Amino acid sequence: MSNLRMRSLLLSLFVGGLAFLPRGAFGQNLVSRSQLRRTVDPSERSATGEIILTVDNNGKQTMQANVGGLGLEAFALFQAPYATFVTNCCTDGIAPLNQLNVAKGTWSRLVTGTNAPPPELINLGYANLSDLDGTRADIAGPASVLSEIVTSTNIVGNTTNLVMGIPVPTPVVTNIVQTVLWAPLYAPSADPSSRSYLRKGTLSLPDVPPGPGAKATVTVRFNGSSGESIFDVRATHLERGQVYQVWIADTTNQTSYVLIDAGTMTSISSSARYLRDTKFGDPLPQQVRDAGDLSGHIIEIRDQFDFVYLTGLVP
Repeated sequence: MSNLRMRSLLLSLFVGGLAFLPRGAFGQNLVSRSQLRRTVDPSERSATGEIILTVDNNGKQTMQANVGGLGLEAFALFQAPYATFVTNCCTDGIAPLNQLNVAKGTWSRLVTGTNAPPPELINLGYANLSDLDGTRADIAGPASVLSEIVTSTNIVGNTTNLVMGIPVPTPVVTNIVQTVLWAPLYAPSADPSSRSYLRKGTLSLPDVPPGPGAKATVTVRFNGSSGESIFDVRATHLERGQVYQVWIADTTNQTSYVLIDAGTMTSISSSARYLRDTKFGDPLPQQVRDAGDLSGHIIEIRDQFDFVYLTGLVP
């Protein structure tokens, strides 16, 4: 075979092989996935979903919301300038969701732009999808009951829209929405898996332990490709018959902090576990963006009498 024919064959194999490579194999496609989680903790597992931001190599920019298990009526996609869930503040509507299946409670919405963000986001002042990094998306329904203000989000202005118990600007306008799910947003990336991490640590006994044999591990995990966050505490050799809770400090400052009750552990005999996994729509402790945001915070396992069984730092 001549050198010319050999080069031609190799070139054909190379070009033909490109068809089997995923789009973006050369780093041209950008994507980020964020998992939706509930706004109330503790709460029963129910709806789940994700927000997907993409920029393909043809300049198409999209934002897509997919939700399952949400069986009620009238929901829309909103966006707010915070990386975590903040009640009773400002958010902006992007688009209503489309109900795909009533029985399964599936909803979806896709907004698209060409060589620019979707016009719905341009109208909110965003020049690029990467500008959404550090903000959040909400799935919300209309709220008209004033008692819902505690778990609702304003959609007019940047301050509380209540004057003497009356919503403004007019009582007949829906000025708040009931947010049921939210997700932190990340800038689309050619390699979202590079954001992934896994950290593990162990807790220690206090000076006077109520359960001398107690042991516990803490695992925080983030999957950059899927947006899944896991916060997992497992304890063994605890005293049987007690109810155990996880407490986590509100700051990394170890001299000035407030311990916040993160929730009750699930106990089986002398073992107990506390798990929050955004794959199931679980909110993370203190509604943080992802599990690693709690790294360096003091964590304790206590019973209902406030006896401290184990203590340490979130890895």
